[in-house]
Amino acid sequence: LKYVFIEGAICVMEGAFENCTNLQSVFLKSCKIIYSRSFYQCTSLSFISIPNVEEIHSFAFYCTAIESLNLDNLNRIKKNTFDSCKHLKSVQFNNLYTIEDYAFNNCISLHSVSCEKVCNILDYCFSSCQKLSVLSFTSLITIGIASFAEIPTIKQIEFPSLQLIGASAFKNCKGLTTAILHECINVEHQAFEGCISLSQIEMPILRSISALAFKSINAEILDFPLLDQIYNANYSGIESFGGHFMDCTNLKSISAPMLKNVTSFMFSGCTSLSSIN
Repeated sequence: LKYVFIEGAICVMEGAFENCTNLQSVFLKSCKIIYSRSFYQCTSLSFISIPNVEEIHSFAFYCTAIESLNLDNLNRIKKNTFDSCKHLKSVQFNNLYTIEDYAFNNCISLHSVSCEKVCNILDYCFSSCQKLSVLSFTSLITIGIASFAEIPTIKQIEFPSLQLIGASAFKNCKGLTTAILHECINVEHQAFEGCISLSQIEMPILRSISALAFKSINAEILDFPLLDQIYNANYSGIESFGGHFMDCTNLKSISAPMLKNVTSFMFSGCTSLSSIN
């Protein structure tokens, strides 16, 4: 089986074409729902035409050879939907609101993502997407755990609606230089840890940060006029560890006038720090 052309079907049931390794193209003009594992490990599947699809369930296109996606009616991507699609290079979704856990995990060729209506990116969504560099999320509100961690090609993030950054969200994004997040109010633990090139941060209404949130970044000046809550975490055998700005060796000045206390290891290793307000 190399080609599937079905005119009237409104759904593809679970596992319908699973492991059809010779399948190359799929045309489903009327399909609205694709259930779990429908095209699981169809390793030759490089082209899909599903213009009216609204729901795609978990593992539906796991380990296929799809190269691009442009779906106008899809509103939610379930867990692992496009996991390990190693030929996928670009995705565009015009009505998508939520991307669930591991949805694009291990898409090692993916370099461009445009989802203008997405509000929520859940945990590990783009984990191991080592070529990802172009991100467009104008409506994004929350980013889950490690969603963009360990991606060296991301240079700048500017999400005008983003409010919550989950733990390790951008951890060890070593090429990241700029974070412009004017609506961000909460940064979870280790969110930017190891972003050794991050020198420009704009978060004017940031209210709370957790342990190691900005460890080892490259900024010289930080200004958080509304920051008033800091949280610790268990780390390296220490029950209540802070280290929020630990090892920021280029940091010279920090302003956080609303902050009432300094926690453990908060500025440890900040060898250039000369001014704290």
